[in-house]
Amino acid sequence: MAGKKKKYRPKLHINKLHANRKKDEQAATLESANKPLTAIRRISNHSGVWKNSQNRNLLKPVILAVISALVIGSIFGFIMLRMFVTMDASPDLGSNPNPAAAITDDAEERTDNTSDQNTQTAEFESVTAHVLQAGIYSEEENAAAAAENYEKANIPAMIWERDGQYFVFAGVAGSAEQAASVASELETEELELYSKEWSTPQFELSLSQSEAEWLNSFLTWWNQALTSPSSQETEEQLKQLTEKFPNNSNQLVPLYEKLGGINKGNKISDKNLLELWHLYEALGEESR
Repeated sequence: MAGKKKKYRPKLHINKLHANRKKDEQAATLESANKPLTAIRRISNHSGVWKNSQNRNLLKPVILAVISALVIGSIFGFIMLRMFVTMDASPDLGSNPNPAAAITDDAEERTDNTSDQNTQTAEFESVTAHVLQAGIYSEEENAAAAAENYEKANIPAMIWERDGQYFVFAGVAGSAEQAASVASELETEELELYSKEWSTPQFELSLSQSEAEWLNSFLTWWNQALTSPSSQETEEQLKQLTEKFPNNSNQLVPLYEKLGGINKGNKISDKNLLELWHLYEALGEESR
């Protein structure tokens, strides 16, 4: 036993090595912790898409505003062009406030076409009264000579032509009794008068609404004047009738001119009423 040698086994200092390794790792960790971190920026493809979408959203209002401005400008320009063309093509009315008074053939045709679009067919009833007849003649010259004789006797008379005959009338009344009474007062030994019923036929006439209303007002006034020619109400209605005459009415001008002459301070006489009645009948003859 004494002669045996003991083997020498070196002891490995593992624990020390492990402890030293830990110290190195901790030192490395501390060293890395003290170093500043480098920021890493991640570039994403989605950011570019979002920016493009945002840019498009910002451009939409601008594009819409430009398109709207172009459309509105085009419409406004078209309207202004039409206005200037219409102004250049319209006739100068400043020198003639009533162009219907002087119409060329072409202008008259255009006026008729325009009025036809705004006219209506109005029906007017027959008008009946009693007249004082002074005579009836087949020749106008003889009727004119007879009317002149009555004028000389201060009995106003007028000539009414119908069916090729010429009637001389010297008065008009609303009833047979009134006509007979007036006839007996006016007639003399040389000049005879007798009363008779006289009528104008019913007729239809193409008129504008304002013309038809005015003609109806005329008939109302005429019937009142037949019974009360000198009343203040009749004179006032006559004034209103002339003031309300429709503009650009060609058919009713003869009636209007006759009424205007009576309205200028002249007395409403039987001769005036007969002449107006005669003109009224002429309207119906022109329509047939």
